[in-house]
Amino acid sequence: MYFYIKLSGLPWKATENEIANFLVDCNIVGNVVIIKEEHGRPSGDAVVKLRGKSDLEKAMKCDRKYLHDRFIVIEEITSDTYNKHNVNVDNVEEASKQENAFLKLSGLVWTATEEDIKTFLDDCTVTEVVITTNEGGKPSGNAFVCLEDKLDTEIAKGHD
Repeated sequence: MYFYIKLSGLPWKATENEIANFLVDCNIVGNVVIIKEEHGRPSGDAVVKLRGKSDLEKAMKCDRKYLHDRFIVIEEITSDTYNKHNVNVDNVEEASKQENAFLKLSGLVWTATEEDIKTFLDDCTVTEVVITTNEGGKPSGNAFVCLEDKLDTEIAKGHD
């Protein structure tokens, strides 16, 4: 059984390796995931997947310890929270092998729904819509749309 933690208060310059080393003797599964804010800059938070309960206990001993002169808060989180921030490279590679095409929509009104986006792109075959949210869980004004093929992408670009 895996366990998941979130580290908060990280210095923006902290690297994945530094965070992994900060979690002394913890067996980390995969990579440390540094959470980025809307513009791609580090948010000061990271999530980590740990191999077992003993690793969680070791990690919690690092709570409120310092990294680059900043104390770090560590809390246990759910797998859902971890997965929200972790992009699975295998899934991205698999998706790129398919014919599907993706678009990023920006500047959406905060009240835009998945149905609104599908209605806006009614002449395209939309297979999935993901509306991104900020740390507070509110819509960010951006969405990613998966279309059936590249022709749909060209049609959608005409909606600009």
